[in-house]
Amino acid sequence: MSRFVLARGVAAVPAVVVVVLGVTGCSAPGPLAGPSTSSGSVSSSPGVPSPTGTQLSGALPPLTETFTSPLNAFTISYPAGWSVHPATKRWTYPLPGPETPAQGEDDLLDPHSSGVAPGTPGWGISAQVIPAQMTDSEWLAWYVRKIGTSTSCNPPYSHYQPIVIDGHAGAAHGGLVACNFTEAVVVANHIGYVFAAYPNTKSDTDQVYPPALFAAMLKTVHLGRT
Repeated sequence: MSRFVLARGVAAVPAVVVVVLGVTGCSAPGPLAGPSTSSGSVSSSPGVPSPTGTQLSGALPPLTETFTSPLNAFTISYPAGWSVHPATKRWTYPLPGPETPAQGEDDLLDPHSSGVAPGTPGWGISAQVIPAQMTDSEWLAWYVRKIGTSTSCNPPYSHYQPIVIDGHAGAAHGGLVACNFTEAVVVANHIGYVFAAYPNTKSDTDQVYPPALFAAMLKTVHLGRT
């Protein structure tokens, strides 16, 4: 799975991200400007602008299962019936973001959803131990540069939506029908984490990953140490 391949090129305009998970007003440590906020309010799953597509439908399923990554130092809860494909190697600096378990990504797939064939909705989660000579903010700046800052799917970091994951300030982007992904990035314990959710893991669709499910699953995340 890859937000680099699946995200369509769209105009460089400020992005409206679909999920707010924690207190606003969180700033990324320099050298990046922190995500912008318009108020101090909190919303767990606001509506998604979707002028040319639809959200995947269905009630929020119970998160009854728990996955603990054998390599990437996190746990997350997910619905029953999903298939899990753990990473088989570590993602190391300065390699680009992984796209498969063999490259360092933990994949969680929902085979029962109403996603458009031939793909299914799913998550790709990866983590990178930040090099000792690098600060957390330097790693975050490197990652944002790697994925680009010239589209509404991958905007400048100042247009990311501030979030909180397991008590750590992070930021989210994507969440538009043109993107085919919603992604959250957070640094904890000198590890950079990337949580990406896709309405279709194989092809572009005019859909948005369900924001309520994205928010609910991220709220179950516990970050650890490798």
